[in-house]
Amino acid sequence: MSAQVIKLKEYSPGIQQATIKLEWQVSSDAPKTVDDLYFTKREPNGCINWWAVTKPSNYYSANYMVGRAHAFDVIELMFNPKAKNLNDGLLSNIAINMAENHKTDDGVMRGFFSAFSELLLNGKVVR
Repeated sequence: MSAQVIKLKEYSPGIQQATIKLEWQVSSDAPKTVDDLYFTKREPNGCINWWAVTKPSNYYSANYMVGRAHAFDVIELMFNPKAKNLNDGLLSNIAINMAENHKTDDGVMRGFFSAFSELLLNGKVVR
């Protein structure tokens, strides 16, 4: 299955812009700011720690599911109409800090990015 293209615009020969439909059901308790993400925390100096997580277990499959849960939290924030102060750097800040803390493939990163891949490729994510 691939994401449903709802608009296709031709810019010049060989270059098109495709607009896809993304679906996500936002819960009433969805995060509204980056501080609401359960894997971030504020340092004493006020700066945000984008990846305040320790590896939950030695089991790859459990870590994979934890990574997906972190992604669902971010997706909830991104789709929340009441969200505040979001910027284009949100995902890159999380990804950079995640990569620094998970240098080996323990499952967390793979689970996190698999959820985003599903969203972009299929237009929705199976929870």
